[in-house]
Amino acid sequence: MATRWVSNSSPLILLARCGQADLLWKACDELVIPHSVASEILAYPHTDGAQQIVQAGDLAVVADRPVLPAVEHWNLGAGESAVLVFALEHPGWIAVLDDGLARRAAAALGVPHIGTIAVILRAKALGLIPEVRSMLALLTANGARPERSLIETALQAAGEDG
Repeated sequence: MATRWVSNSSPLILLARCGQADLLWKACDELVIPHSVASEILAYPHTDGAQQIVQAGDLAVVADRPVLPAVEHWNLGAGESAVLVFALEHPGWIAVLDDGLARRAAAALGVPHIGTIAVILRAKALGLIPEVRSMLALLTANGARPERSLIETALQAAGEDG
């Protein structure tokens, strides 16, 4: 079965800051971002690497769909809402989200979801990176704030907990 992801802005921005944005599309078979996610990336400062990727047309950008009432209920940002709507309307797609409230919404709505750290774990499993530990350090140095328990769990899953 193909691995299909619909991503919010933060995974792309964080990985681009680390010089590793390509992990996002190399670790799956198909990747899209909703138009509102592309707009967010282009509108905000300090997203230079991600902006270049969006401007270059390196990612498939899909049109936003009307926000479903079940998603609207969560009062998420436009990008997060668009990611969830896309995943709800396209069974088999996985939402890539880092925001805690968006992840809770995904779980409540039955939307399969992962975060940037899961992308990194998959990248290692596919042989795209040699280790998770240095990538997590790079992410943290570039603005990510994962909980210590999440880092420990990721290192254990990658066999790097020693």
